[in-house]
Amino acid sequence: MGISLNCWLHLTETLKRTDMIRSLLYWMLIGIFLVLQLQLHAKSLADTSKVRIAIAGLSHDHVGGFVFGRQHADAEIVGIYEPSDSLFQYYAKRYNLPASLHYHSLEEMLDKTKPQAVADFGSIAAHLPTVKACAARKIHVMVEKPLALNYKIAQEIQDLAQAAGIAVITNYETSWYPSIYKLMELTRDPNFGKIRRIIVNDGHEGPAKLGLTSAFMEWLTDPKQSGGPILDFGCYGANLSNWLLNGKVPNAVFAVAQRLEPQTYRAEDDVTIVLDYGDLTAVLQPSWKWTAGRKDMEVYGENGYAIAGNRQTLRYRLGKNNPEQTITVPDTYLPFTDGIACLAAIAKGTYKPQPYDVSTINNNVLVNQILDAARKSAEKKRVVLLKK
Repeated sequence: MGISLNCWLHLTETLKRTDMIRSLLYWMLIGIFLVLQLQLHAKSLADTSKVRIAIAGLSHDHVGGFVFGRQHADAEIVGIYEPSDSLFQYYAKRYNLPASLHYHSLEEMLDKTKPQAVADFGSIAAHLPTVKACAARKIHVMVEKPLALNYKIAQEIQDLAQAAGIAVITNYETSWYPSIYKLMELTRDPNFGKIRRIIVNDGHEGPAKLGLTSAFMEWLTDPKQSGGPILDFGCYGANLSNWLLNGKVPNAVFAVAQRLEPQTYRAEDDVTIVLDYGDLTAVLQPSWKWTAGRKDMEVYGENGYAIAGNRQTLRYRLGKNNPEQTITVPDTYLPFTDGIACLAAIAKGTYKPQPYDVSTINNNVLVNQILDAARKSAEKKRVVLLKK
């Protein structure tokens, strides 16, 4: 049977349309592929590009070792706010900082340099105005420990951060101790048992013996701007206890504060703080009267213990019948090398800490609540109950 001319023409037209549809689909797929490749490339560039970070204040001596004294692969310092010309010059000469980085106004620096994040290394009292200025511009903030002078200011900072949708994190030297992260891991081992006692020792021989800058000493030893080792080093133990216990609030706080060197310091220089959780106890021993600098931690469970003697050394026992072991914990246990790297990851959106991780606002507001209670207890010489 033959095919009519009309049928043949119809079939030919149908085939042509089919070829056109196939061609169109082919080029659509090519287009989608190219768009996805461009998106992946853009994401790759965003992940590898350096985050623009500005520094607010230089009066905390940690800025030297934690910021200028090390390389930051993922961050670029775009501005430095510091009212004191002499203090800026001190760091500029020491770390070869260009004068173009220097600003006398925080607001001017933020508006001109457009940072993605700000690291505050000024006095503790400066944290609140820094957060206010950054919150108004939706800029993430890191402050050097502690978060605030007191619980009320810490709550105000938390409210500002939440309203602006920014992160405000607190940097501690111990946050970058791999031994601490291994210790946390061990406390989660079933052979460790329930935590019953935490002991945290922090401090040094006293700031007057360490050759600190006069700008740092001016506020660090002022009872109204620092308050001695309760804030300076008590914050470490409270911070680590909050992290280990996932934000558990103590039932009560008792503290003893002594002024062993009144001729040198205007505030108490040796403190013991006891946190009562009902089913466990934490003992914090912040002091400016240790014979040598120390930041170490002991955690005891029902069946085991772990003792972080320094940044990398850890002694532990899991199970009552197992021998004690001593290990050197590598830096691979760290989520980041330092606070600037953590801040950069938060600014990029590649890292979101858990609610009571060491750097978080929740943890550090609770730190200030605990330390307020410790100061009150030391002053009144009685146990202070905490509101849940």
